[in-house]
Amino acid sequence: MKFRLLTGIFVITFTGLLSCGSKTETPKKDTVSDTTAQDKTATKNEETIPLDDANSVDPNSSPENAVKAMIKAGKTGNYEQLGKLCNNAIDMDGDAKDICGLAEGKGNKEEYNDFFGNASIKATRIKGNMAEVDIKTTAEGGEEETIILEQKDNKWYLKGL
Repeated sequence: MKFRLLTGIFVITFTGLLSCGSKTETPKKDTVSDTTAQDKTATKNEETIPLDDANSVDPNSSPENAVKAMIKAGKTGNYEQLGKLCNNAIDMDGDAKDICGLAEGKGNKEEYNDFFGNASIKATRIKGNMAEVDIKTTAEGGEEETIILEQKDNKWYLKGL
């Protein structure tokens, strides 16, 4: 009788242990993660993309993102993001100051839109805290231009054209 009772307890315990540990699931990784106030990044296909306070791509996070913000402003006529590319601690040339003025409602918006509205990035070169981004525009017969950016406090700002 004791033997049957012990055998029954053993079988039930063994069966329970097998069923508990046999299938473990690992949580699936989302392609885009939630952001918090401290961590302003999103993950897209395993690439981390910095976000700004409005949870859109931070134009200061890379030279390419800065120029993409400039091109987007030319396409949409929304110049708000251009203000983020300006820093008074950066020694900007006249063209850069004119672009920064657009964020404040100053300057020739039509000329800016014609120049940057259909531009495309061709190459980027980074050396230390300086970057050059080559673009090609459809203005004036497909003019090529180099945009110069400077990094300060881990953010990229417009320096000149």
